[in-house]
Amino acid sequence: MLLHALAGYRDEQEIDWRCDALLLIGPRKVDWRRMQRLLRDAPQAHVRLRELREQWGCAIPVIPQTPTRFEKLWDDYRWRAWERGRKRSTAGFVGYLCERWWNVFVRSR
Repeated sequence: MLLHALAGYRDEQEIDWRCDALLLIGPRKVDWRRMQRLLRDAPQAHVRLRELREQWGCAIPVIPQTPTRFEKLWDDYRWRAWERGRKRSTAGFVGYLCERWWNVFVRSR
């Protein structure tokens, strides 16, 4: 429901998104790490979270819009595993990191 309110989806008979968001944030502990992943590509939600933080004094951590380096590597690995028709695994990810490191190391010489 919080994602729904922050993303701006509403019909004409709903209350303002701020009321929904404040009610949902207040009494519950929000998993902000999960919210960060879910809101990565939602610029309007970032604007609304900033408004709640700055104008309404809500204790909301700053959620970066750009993915972290690790998230980019994980996304690259997932895509590569999908292309090759392989299952994703921790061992496969470690192998991908080693291969990627080796390619960077060799290129930099």
